[in-house]
Amino acid sequence: MAIYIPFIFFLILPWVFGFYFNLSTIGTDDANRFINTSGDAYITSEGIQVTPNDRNMALGGKTGRATYVQPLHLWDKTSGNLADFTTHFSFVIDSSGNYSYADGLAFFLAPINSSVTRNEGGSGLGLASGNRTSNSSGNQFVAVEFDTFPNDWDPSMTHVGININSMKSVTTAPWWNNITQGKENDAWISYNSSLRSLGVVFTGFSSDNIQQGSLNYVVDLRDYLPEWVTFGFSAATGDWFEKNNIKSWDFSSSLQADLTPGSTPDPPIVNTEKKKKELHPNKSESWEKVHPNKSVLGDGPSKESSEKVQKLHRHTSVSPSPTPLSPSPTSSSLLSTPHSPFRRCLLRPVVDATIAEPLSMISS
Repeated sequence: MAIYIPFIFFLILPWVFGFYFNLSTIGTDDANRFINTSGDAYITSEGIQVTPNDRNMALGGKTGRATYVQPLHLWDKTSGNLADFTTHFSFVIDSSGNYSYADGLAFFLAPINSSVTRNEGGSGLGLASGNRTSNSSGNQFVAVEFDTFPNDWDPSMTHVGININSMKSVTTAPWWNNITQGKENDAWISYNSSLRSLGVVFTGFSSDNIQQGSLNYVVDLRDYLPEWVTFGFSAATGDWFEKNNIKSWDFSSSLQADLTPGSTPDPPIVNTEKKKKELHPNKSESWEKVHPNKSVLGDGPSKESSEKVQKLHRHTSVSPSPTPLSPSPTSSSLLSTPHSPFRRCLLRPVVDATIAEPLSMISS
């Protein structure tokens, strides 16, 4: 006689869906396989060039995005549960020795149909349109920015900030760095769904010594983002430029959802071909021909502010740093994760936070 109780019990258990990838080095083979690029972004053997690094082309007035090929299930509409996620990436912002540089790099989450457009450059970092940089009603994203140019709404120094639908950060921390020499930095970003806490740990430099800083902000991501999101990096340059390069990237998330065993939520279909045609209607044409309104990018500095900002950037590169902080255990654990370019799996059901093995039907 068959005993079906385990199966019935199984049905009411919440399931945890895991999403994980580790790109310890990023190269041309990852283009379109793991990473999609748009705008002026592209991938080389040195990683993701979110804005161009080719000295044979104009580097100012550029905007780019690089996102993972699959969307992220950020929260479950049926249960209302939010995902936990943690990501680590290494990056370089390099001004090639110039003390005048702009504008910055960001890690972001946005609706899956969100795409970069030409007038999102400069201070918008590829996220917010030029006239909507501080207008939350016209944007939809949550981001962590590494801002290299102080605009009117920014602190008067390079900084790391958490941004919600606006380029005016809800919280910031000083970021001591060495952009003129293109030093490599690391960042760990994690979201604790139980605490609704978005945390950031990041490295920088002071007198060639590695420093660490951190910040966090309590936010319910369901209030600002849809159930499924695209995620990745965006960057921009204005009248001044810098190279924005992602060297490595890993990401993991888990979402507890009330689902029938054996079924997994299907992400919305993203029409990537349509996006490519909208961004590049004629592949033989340059970006400038496709988007002739280059002037809207301009959020670079005025001539009057040039000397002030050059002094600021010189000061930033050598200033004493905040008290070093140790990365959180969650962030650090990413570095020891075994290499795997992609893994998306249905994990075992969770009972009161204790993982239980799936129960098979027992017969006698």
